Amino acid sequence: MMRKTLLAAATALALVSTAAIAETTIVTVPITSVTPNYITSEVRTPVNSCTQQLVPVTRSGQVINNGGFNAGTLIGGIFGGILGNQVGGGDGKTIATATGAVLGAHVLGNQNHNSTTTTTTQYENRTVCTTSYRIDHKQHISGYVVTYNFDGRSYNTVMTFAPRGDTLNLRVNKSHTITN
Repeated sequence: MMRKTLLAAATALALVSTAAIAETTIVTVPITSVTPNYITSEVRTPVNSCTQQLVPVTRSGQVINNGGFNAGTLIGGIFGGILGNQVGGGDGKTIATATGAVLGAHVLGNQNHNSTTTTTTQYENRTVCTTSYRIDHKQHISGYVVTYNFDGRSYNTVMTFAPRGDTLNLRVNKSHTITN
């Protein structure tokens, strides 16, 4: 039973496809106009432009003012000598006085050192570059709108390439519907 159904379906399909092929014909029709279809595209090309410019450059640093001999050194030496003189006796007293003067001068002299942070701005010649874009608009043909006449009516179609000559070959399918 299943075989008979499959065989009947295959036969019907073969008859329908044969009938459809038999009803297709090629017809030559006149072309009435061909119009190129243009599209515009934007092309951006980078352009570098470099110039020499004076550019500010800021530098910061610390300056220590250790100015050598100052009032702190003098006062520290005097007080150190007086304190050292109070210690020891004989030659030891002289050595203690000298050592106290040197240490006092060193301790009070170092307390008066000044340090400051400075900021300087200088100008240097540097190469500075910028990028801009040159924009070009280009048109190119994306296809052709072809107008042709068939059976007294005008039709349009879009083709990738321009047709050769002044006629087109159309494949025409004629179908018939049978109703009961």
